[in-house]
Amino acid sequence: MRFFLDEKHDELLSQGVLYPKYYLDINPPKHQWLVKLLKENNFDGIFSYLEKILNEAKDKDVKNIFLSTEGIYNHWWDFSNEAKEVLRLISKYFNFEIYIVFRESSSFLESFYKQNLKNPQNNAAKCYGKDISFEEMLKDEWFIKHIDYLGFVQECELLFGKNNIEFFTYSSTIIDDILEKLNVTIKFKKDKKNVGQSSIGVELLKVINRYNINSKDKKELVSLLKKMDSVLNPYLSLSIVEHSVEKIDELFSLEVKKLKEEYN
Repeated sequence: MRFFLDEKHDELLSQGVLYPKYYLDINPPKHQWLVKLLKENNFDGIFSYLEKILNEAKDKDVKNIFLSTEGIYNHWWDFSNEAKEVLRLISKYFNFEIYIVFRESSSFLESFYKQNLKNPQNNAAKCYGKDISFEEMLKDEWFIKHIDYLGFVQECELLFGKNNIEFFTYSSTIIDDILEKLNVTIKFKKDKKNVGQSSIGVELLKVINRYNINSKDKKELVSLLKKMDSVLNPYLSLSIVEHSVEKIDELFSLEVKKLKEEYN
């Protein structure tokens, strides 16, 4: 989705939607600066970015500004109350909407587990860059918080108002669904499916994580593993959660009924 928004920047802009090209890293092109500054309680930094974006929007006669990063959800439980209050204040001064995309819990946790393995070690997030199996990570309180979809939604409703939240299902039509909501028409070829780390790739990541490798070198190693996986994937099972699905369902079951009733 983010690669698409970045690639179609000019077409979106011609229809009044700005996807600001202010990134900490172009791969993927997402607005991770917002997450970083919220975690640091660096609110002046946030307002500095917003000022630049608003000036650009004013100069180009923009009707909608679209910011995107899954880090808002992934680090929601790391943000201070002050950081969340800043988001609430920002929402008061704009015609603000938050888009929430639900992904099936087992699929999300598998992807999130692999991302935790890929990340460099970080004292603030003990799951990052460690030699830990999926079953072991399922026992970590911080990791499991990330399937508290209902708690996240309810907190967002309190902060931003229920009428300011739009819900989507993570699927092959997610780009079409969001473009329709934005009232934008862009013809495009469907992206190839994003293939995750193979089972061998996961095991190699765990071996790499036995060493305290710096961020730059870790990123290069992950890139090499991705190339290797492109060859291996046709021969291997990608899923590493088959034996944990029942446990995940058990952890998630209390939320399912409410999510279906309230948010379809």
